Amino acid sequence: MVHIHTGLWSLLLILFVLSFIILRLGNEQGYKILHMLTRLVMLLVIVSGFMLVSAYNFIPITLVKGSLALFLIGLMEMILLDAYKGERRPILWVLFIIDLLVVMYIGYKMIG
Repeated sequence: MVHIHTGLWSLLLILFVLSFIILRLGNEQGYKILHMLTRLVMLLVIVSGFMLVSAYNFIPITLVKGSLALFLIGLMEMILLDAYKGERRPILWVLFIIDLLVVMYIGYKMIG
């Protein structure tokens, strides 16, 4: 199950970056398709993450990582929506990078 979750996270990050790039290139139709696919993968990541947390018997570090990961997914959605609206909030990118590094550290070093 860990490999599925890790693979879904990798796919999610790739789709997130591709969605952002496609939007910046001006392809609104392609962006909408990729964004919907990104949202689907977000749901799959949440489901697989919950299954992993329950498999680890809800130990506190997995709950912390899960909370930070949900925040990270929310940041991804806010970044994409702001980009679509033409708004720029660099603080979201800063929070995204920090949160991504913390989630990866907890996932690979502390749990993993």
